[in-house]
Amino acid sequence: MKQRQVDKDYLAMIQSHYDQYKADYYQMVEKLKTSEAIYHGEVVPTLYMPRFFPDDHVDCLREIVNMSSAIFRKVIDRYVADGQYRKVFGFSPELEELIMLEPVIPEVFPMARFDFFFEDCDNFKFVELNTDGSSAMVEDKELVRLFKDTMAYRDFGKQYDLKSFDLVGQWVDAIIDIYQEQYLDELPTVAIVDYFQQENLEFIRFQKEFEKAGMPTFIAQPNELEYRDDGYLYYDDQKIDVVYRRLVTADLMKHYDELPQLIEALKHGKTMWVGPIRTQVIHNKVLFAVLHRQEFWPMFSQDEVRFIKKAIPYTIELTEQNRDEQRFKDKDKWILKPIDSYASLGVVAGRMVSRDTWEEELKNSDRGRTIIQSYSDMGHADMINFDDDEVTRYGQVIGVFVYRAQFAGLYTRVGQQAIVSGPFNGRVVASFESKKRTDSD
Repeated sequence: MKQRQVDKDYLAMIQSHYDQYKADYYQMVEKLKTSEAIYHGEVVPTLYMPRFFPDDHVDCLREIVNMSSAIFRKVIDRYVADGQYRKVFGFSPELEELIMLEPVIPEVFPMARFDFFFEDCDNFKFVELNTDGSSAMVEDKELVRLFKDTMAYRDFGKQYDLKSFDLVGQWVDAIIDIYQEQYLDELPTVAIVDYFQQENLEFIRFQKEFEKAGMPTFIAQPNELEYRDDGYLYYDDQKIDVVYRRLVTADLMKHYDELPQLIEALKHGKTMWVGPIRTQVIHNKVLFAVLHRQEFWPMFSQDEVRFIKKAIPYTIELTEQNRDEQRFKDKDKWILKPIDSYASLGVVAGRMVSRDTWEEELKNSDRGRTIIQSYSDMGHADMINFDDDEVTRYGQVIGVFVYRAQFAGLYTRVGQQAIVSGPFNGRVVASFESKKRTDSD
């Protein structure tokens, strides 16, 4: 079944009792204000319409994850084995040293979020990969919880079987499994590690869930950890068995000289890092440019090369030599992205700016390392917006969470600008797998 048909059925239901559903939406919004769906201190904006993914779409997304993971593993293996290949990525000697450390755990990217523009199983494009500090699992959990308490969920559930994705619970189980594969039935003491300026509700939720599962857990900033002679990191005199790394590699390297104990622990310590710094090979956006270099295609199967051509938007690193190329003048076809930023910082979509601004951005040598990528315009959906009292067309980016290289669930952002993200008035909506009910259900 097509996703659009599910949307049509939902919108028809909303129109049948519009005023009641609208009132119910505003009740949901009030509950949202006291929920854990908070990002950088602000309530996450949402809609009274989740994204419904038919079960056959979910099946094909599992296949996409499997193909992608196989490709990314080959890239990482080649990076480790081939010094000439490593040079293509252009990482600093300090970062390269950390990447080359042999991970303690078998999964090089134990958690990832693959972000796509997704129309259907035949039309999709990667937006980015998040293997460092992947977030928003609690946002989805809270939005699903709130939507399950609505009239719309109750009524639409009569037409469709709706299944949510327990992104939080699955990750708790994954941490336990990763640790116990080496330490049998023991449960670790965990530190959730990142820089933060204010209380992080997602960290607090994971702390509660880890502790509920029997794992003492602390929330720590990198400079609060102490490396001791027994080879373990400590936080406030508590030995840390596992670091759940939410610290993105870019921030680690920014503070590299300030963190000698943490760096020593990475190099020689016994504390298990979930995940290792090796994830940076595929987290960094230069990956997309490397994948489009045809001289490296012989390392992939024919099916994998076809997948790269189909799923990875054409990408090249912007340099002094190519920034004046005529093809980049057609601004609406291109988007600029810093190779290692997050939260859409520094991203410029040509169709969102004037021609003069686009020309300035192309020539701006202060941007740092930047990729230029063909702009993908797909994955739109008609969704009810009660704030404007109309059905509005939104672009959608789906985040496919991948735990231990396996599909775990979905997270969806929608927006009306060329960049679908919170800083550009994007919204987050609950995600459900859907299947049409039959008379026998």
